[in-house]
This record gives sequence, C-alpha cells and structure tokens, in this order.
Amino acid sequence: MGAHAGRPAYVLGGGPSLPQAFEALCVDPDQAVLISANEHGCVLSETTGARMPDYIVCVDEIQEKLAPYPVPVVAPRTWADVPMFGKPVHQSGMLGCFVAWIMGCAPIVPLGMDLYRGGTYFHAPGAFSTGRKVSFDELLRRWERLLVAIGGDDVIRVPAGSPLETWFSVFDPAERVQSAASAPDRAAALEVPRLRMLRSWKTKRGVQLKPGDVVCASRPACGNLIRAKLAELVDSDVR
Repeated sequence: MGAHAGRPAYVLGGGPSLPQAFEALCVDPDQAVLISANEHGCVLSETTGARMPDYIVCVDEIQEKLAPYPVPVVAPRTWADVPMFGKPVHQSGMLGCFVAWIMGCAPIVPLGMDLYRGGTYFHAPGAFSTGRKVSFDELLRRWERLLVAIGGDDVIRVPAGSPLETWFSVFDPAERVQSAASAPDRAAALEVPRLRMLRSWKTKRGVQLKPGDVVCASRPACGNLIRAKLAELVDSDVR
C-alpha cells in the first residue's frame, strides 16, 4: 500500500480513444505510473513506441495472453505476480484504478474507457467481447462501484468528453490532486483477513508455511483453512 504515493497514474484501457488520449494527456509518462488494463497498455507500447506499463491489472483468466509481456501482473489469480485476495470491482479498467488508489496515486486517470463506443479496441475494432452484450447505460452505471470501493476519495479524473464524466471530474494537468484517504482506509478497502498457521501447509504456489506464520489469504481460502484446523483467525471476521 502507498508504494507510489502522490504520483499520477494512468490506467490504460483498450478503447479507440486510447492512443490520442495518451499522447495528449500523459505529458510526463516517465514520472507517471502506467497501469495496463489487460494487455491494452502493452499493445499501445508496441504500436506507438510509448514506454511499457509498470503493471498489468486483470480480472479474467488470460495468463497466456499476458505472458509475452515483461510486466508484473496484479490480479485475483493464483498465477499473478501480485495475487489479490479479492476484487471490489469486476472489470479490469476499474480494478486498475482501484489498484492505483491502493498504491496512493493521485490523480488517477483512466484512458481508453469508451464503454465500446466506436469499436471494441483501438487495436481490434471488431473484436468479440462479452462487454458488447451489455447496454451502454449498464456499463456506465457499473463505474459507480469504483467510487464506492475507494470511499468517495476525489482522486479520479477523466478526459473531456469521456462517458465517465457522469461520475468523475475532467482531468486538468495543472490541477493538484491529493488523496484524502489514510493508510488504514486503504487497508480496510482491501478487506484482507490474516491467519496464524496452526500446522504446516504448502500453498498452490509451492510456499511452505510453518506453525506460527501469519499470512493473508482470500476469504474463501481462510474459511477452508480454518475449517480444516490448519489456521486460526488473527484479526478479521471470516464467514
């Protein structure tokens, strides 16, 4: 948490507006944290010469699609470089913004989040996506969940003309944006239970845990470990 406190973050979605928006709004990419939603920011780097993103954030099971890119993956998946223990939002662009918030970034600027207006992706306008089966109004409504996930912290800014202006203010490079969230606020948003191991156990990633080790795990995994009497709860309520 807070690994990039105070640095701007750009979350790169795959919409048709991404290349132009990135060129116009990311005026100092070397100082910014670049987060690719799925592979889209990496494709932008390959096709325009922009620098490769610092992180990939994804929701879906797309390990093979991301494997070619030398970028750490943050995801609610056991194969991720940085596994998350839950996801408060259910779309990769939104989750990328949430991860940027957990890192302490401000402002957080989602780019290429066009809600499928004008095509599917800037690099594949006619590509299939299940998101295209969802109405524009519903896709837009879902972005309110991000506001809830970050506790209403006013750090997200969007390009002028973005459909996300419904929820967020327009980005102004001259504006100084600061997060009002504290470290405890960010920790609470993650809702990561902690367990103390009672017996030895090897994780799916091959990590050998010993009695007395304190670890974090997803809520379902915590429940399984507690029911198997392999661990006990430290300081959270797991149901």
